[in-house]
Amino acid sequence: MMLTIGRTVSGENTMRVSNNVVSGTHCKIFLDKKSNIMYIEDLGSTNGTYVNGVQVVRYALKVDDKILLGGEGGYATTLREILKYVEEQKSATQKVESNNNPQKQKAQEEHIYAEEFAQLKGFYDKYHKDTLEIKDKMGSLMMWRIIPTSILGVITAIVPFILDTPHMRKVVTLCSAIVTLVIFIVAFKITTKLSHKYNALLLERQEEFQLSYVCPKCRSDFGNRSWAALHNRGCCPTCKAKFK
Repeated sequence: MMLTIGRTVSGENTMRVSNNVVSGTHCKIFLDKKSNIMYIEDLGSTNGTYVNGVQVVRYALKVDDKILLGGEGGYATTLREILKYVEEQKSATQKVESNNNPQKQKAQEEHIYAEEFAQLKGFYDKYHKDTLEIKDKMGSLMMWRIIPTSILGVITAIVPFILDTPHMRKVVTLCSAIVTLVIFIVAFKITTKLSHKYNALLLERQEEFQLSYVCPKCRSDFGNRSWAALHNRGCCPTCKAKFK
């Protein structure tokens, strides 16, 4: 899907907006099939394109994001409303094309999003695989914080059997404690930095998943519903679009 929006646009896959603040060819909304993410992109408009109050050049859209073309006094809408417009235009076109073909009309009315829904399984599986791998790495970081303490414990236990004099025992134990402390501090700093990195990756994967794991028709977020559960249901919980 790709829709060009503006004040003077015309033809297929366009949406004309009667608002003087909106440019002739203001922006476009399109679906990136590889990521299954819907984007809005400004096309060099005079007064800008805004999403949730922030001016954007290109932005990944959620279904209820607030879109404002032209800033104050411009045209306000949401992705949900735009998708509704696209469906209405598509239905009107199909109705004209199928007036003399009842079988084609029936097939169009019962459109099944099987292919689009099947693609979502890849996004679902990849998200959970990536999440599990990141969490495993985060779990292994704790071991690097435990290792220095374990080293000190082993040295403390061995020293009495190796050294005879109390003085040497104290010196070796003290030195090992200092070295262990230094190792612990360095390990703590490194693991903390990596932990922040992994948390950022988790948030990034979650955001990508929320944008891509959506209904092929209404773009509603499927949340934590498993792909298998949705497949067994056979339709979108929100718009009832059929998947099989």
